[in-house]
Amino acid sequence: MGLLGASAVGAMKTSLKQNKDLRLKRKSLKDVRETYGSKSHIKANPQFKKASPEELRTLKLKLEKERKQNAQIKALVIVVLFIIGVIGVYFVVN
Repeated sequence: MGLLGASAVGAMKTSLKQNKDLRLKRKSLKDVRETYGSKSHIKANPQFKKASPEELRTLKLKLEKERKQNAQIKALVIVVLFIIGVIGVYFVVN
């Protein structure tokens, strides 16, 4: 029994030492900023391409179709789960 406790204590000491070593190796915020440099390559005001009315209509129709499909799938999942729940309650009660 004594050996098991000693090995646990040794493992804890090793773990603490490793964690301490990791903590000392951290870079400061200044070093991190210098590593990644400035963000001048990111534009503050991106320019978007102008879409024609026809493109906007097709996009709108596509989005509406996707929303309807997602709503139908959600409704189907809810109905199936409800039915499974009712059947489960029925078997638990009987």
